Amino acid sequence: MIYLKLYLNINTYKKYLYYINMLLDNVIWNNTFYGQSPGDLDNKKNGFAGRFSGYNEKIKSPCDKIESNLPVILIVSDSIIGNICIATIRYKFRNIANVNALQQPHHCKNIDSWLKEWKIEEWTHYHCIFWFDGMHGFPQRVTELEHQELTPILVNKIKNSIKNILWCNCTPIPDNFPQNESNSERGPNSKEQILTNESVINRNISIEKEMKNMNIHLLNIYEKTKPILKIIQRPKDLHFYPKGEIIIANHINNKLIELFF
Repeated sequence: MIYLKLYLNINTYKKYLYYINMLLDNVIWNNTFYGQSPGDLDNKKNGFAGRFSGYNEKIKSPCDKIESNLPVILIVSDSIIGNICIATIRYKFRNIANVNALQQPHHCKNIDSWLKEWKIEEWTHYHCIFWFDGMHGFPQRVTELEHQELTPILVNKIKNSIKNILWCNCTPIPDNFPQNESNSERGPNSKEQILTNESVINRNISIEKEMKNMNIHLLNIYEKTKPILKIIQRPKDLHFYPKGEIIIANHINNKLIELFF
């Protein structure tokens, strides 16, 4: 009986790994951007400034378009919405929509320059857009007042090209998250920011206020992930285990379907 349970567990795990690898094969980053970034607004280092994954290898930037028999979705996020999350959204939308992904570590203070680079005025081919507000713009980089003043400018620029918008608030930060040091290899530097769950709560209050004032749909990812955070989020990190990314992807997918399809 013990050996049977062990066999079933191993077999289930193998199927899980196969599923994850199948998903990851569906995400190829066609283009990497370098230039102005949150910690380098003057662009002195010309560092990493995001990357793009088109549903077709010919698509190198969010403004690129090719003929599509299906609606096209644009997912915009930072690394919190990881490869498995993006791949799951693509998998769930198969035969429904094609999905482009723009992963960018920007915040509302410097996003405007990148919207010019990405030619936001040409984003008219998108049926809808999902925008994860991101973890790179907490105080001291961006105060709540600055966020409330600048985010509507960003949203209005998007609205000029894309009618259907789903905004997303920020995911929780674990209580044991290390302060005054980089939170992970991929994440924002906490030496420049106050990265606590209180910061997330304050930012989400701002986001809710902004989206309500602009009549923009808001996905509450904080509410979805907070009760199960300990089993889906990596220890002392902002990012999530594969199962966490899949849960987040399904939540995004269900809301997009409900609103726009």
